[in-house]
Amino acid sequence: MERNPEKNLKLGLFGGTFDPVHYGHINTVKEIHNRFNLAKTIFIPAHIPHHKKKPVAESVHRLEMVKLSVLGLDYFEVSGTEVIRDSNSYSFQTIEYFKKSYKNKIEPFFILGIDIFLEISTWKNYPYFFSESNFIVMNRPGYKDIKPRNILPADIGTEFDYNHDNSSFKHKSGYCIHYVNVTPYDISSTDIRERIKEGRETTGLISDKVSEYIKNNCLYR
Repeated sequence: MERNPEKNLKLGLFGGTFDPVHYGHINTVKEIHNRFNLAKTIFIPAHIPHHKKKPVAESVHRLEMVKLSVLGLDYFEVSGTEVIRDSNSYSFQTIEYFKKSYKNKIEPFFILGIDIFLEISTWKNYPYFFSESNFIVMNRPGYKDIKPRNILPADIGTEFDYNHDNSSFKHKSGYCIHYVNVTPYDISSTDIRERIKEGRETTGLISDKVSEYIKNNCLYR
């Protein structure tokens, strides 16, 4: 179906393990949401991430914690589509799901970090993504020296035109990859889990509602 990017809903898609979700996730995606003037951004907790270790908390708990984190933020939603799938989480299936759900009347923006994007050539059906969705690739501490031209897999580089002015790549399909700097947050889910296990403070790292949920469900002990 022919794209209509001017009329379609600009929809952000942000997947992850969220084990647990923290303010770094929320604040970074707020920044992206506002910068790209997205109509809505959907958080998508993975059931079994294909490229990461098995999460510590069960997917139903991680899903609930993300829901608690975005309460009151009307422009954020949470989807359990990958949790319900009950198998390895493949991103191409997620993009297909949302396009079908919105009857192809969306302009999707797949949000992820540069550390994950640099592994995209190992993803299932990876060339498919670039003809089906825009990408917003967020820079990370430790990756500042990577030149934008070097983030694309070499075998598909000829399918893109590079715009020096805004560090974006336009695919032959019309979709773009946007490579952006975001405010860095010194917060990690690994550190939070260790703090909880050791009985240390997590104030300022996760919301009070998430902290209470973790405590009530004896997670990360």
